[in-house]
Amino acid sequence: MESEYLVEPVGPPLLLESHTDLCDLTVGLSGLRIAVLVGRDDMESDQFVEVVFPTFRGFRYLDEGDLLRYWRSGSFDTANYVVFELKSGGWGRQEERNGMLNVTGAIGSYREWLVVSGNACVNVIAHIEPLVRCIGITGSRRI
Repeated sequence: MESEYLVEPVGPPLLLESHTDLCDLTVGLSGLRIAVLVGRDDMESDQFVEVVFPTFRGFRYLDEGDLLRYWRSGSFDTANYVVFELKSGGWGRQEERNGMLNVTGAIGSYREWLVVSGNACVNVIAHIEPLVRCIGITGSRRI
């Protein structure tokens, strides 16, 4: 059975072992910033993935349990990634079908991302890709 979601992971694989936690979401003049705690290193220092959208059209914040349809699809490799681009089947297209996102749809060529954690997820609609950086993470290793 083919998945209804076409998804592409963003950023380096992290090989996550521990619980992830969306620990910061801020909106300001510099855009939308999302920080995900992805574990601790051998020295017990927190390890984060920071995702910044300098410009964006909208976002939704939901408990990960409210997105069971995403997880059941098998399209999201949440054992290795916390950021995904939804190429098809995402929240934005659902809203368009429901008669929403009229201005965003008229501008056209928007893209959608999903930032995932074990406690919350954020769908983001933007025209340009986010800046993704690992803070305190060196290399592709289990954290």
